[in-house]
Amino acid sequence: MASTPLNLSGMFENSPAAAPRSRERVENIPVDLIDSHLRNTTYVTETMLDPAFRESVAAFGVLQPVLVIPNDNAAGRYYLLAGHKRLLGSRLCGRSYIPAIIRKGLPPGLEGIYITDTNLQYGVQNMLPSEKCRTLWEQHQSLKEFGNTVGHMLKKNRRSN
Repeated sequence: MASTPLNLSGMFENSPAAAPRSRERVENIPVDLIDSHLRNTTYVTETMLDPAFRESVAAFGVLQPVLVIPNDNAAGRYYLLAGHKRLLGSRLCGRSYIPAIIRKGLPPGLEGIYITDTNLQYGVQNMLPSEKCRTLWEQHQSLKEFGNTVGHMLKKNRRSN
């Protein structure tokens, strides 16, 4: 006896609309074209990488893309915002390319927020007290800068309405 398939069409009638598609995509970029961002407050060393992580990168490459922005002062080069361990692991394993999301046109302050959030999220236990202090200071500065940008945008929108 054949079973009747379930009709689930009504279950999703009130679901939110799909998120707009991003123009960003993952690209494989040469690891040698990625530089540390000037606002980066922590430094990843070889001893900070788990041996199993290195083995995985050597065998399969990096599975989660790093986050970069174009370096406006050096054509074809990028600044790293997130993924310092993945980048170092790729370099140490002799990988020539790494998957990356390239962000363009970020508002002022947002670069520093990306960097400091990922540093605080994943590296606090390995940070020196001076690195923690500098990271928190940099995050504060970035949030102020970003807040000023958002404030100006809101004021401009209110004036135009």
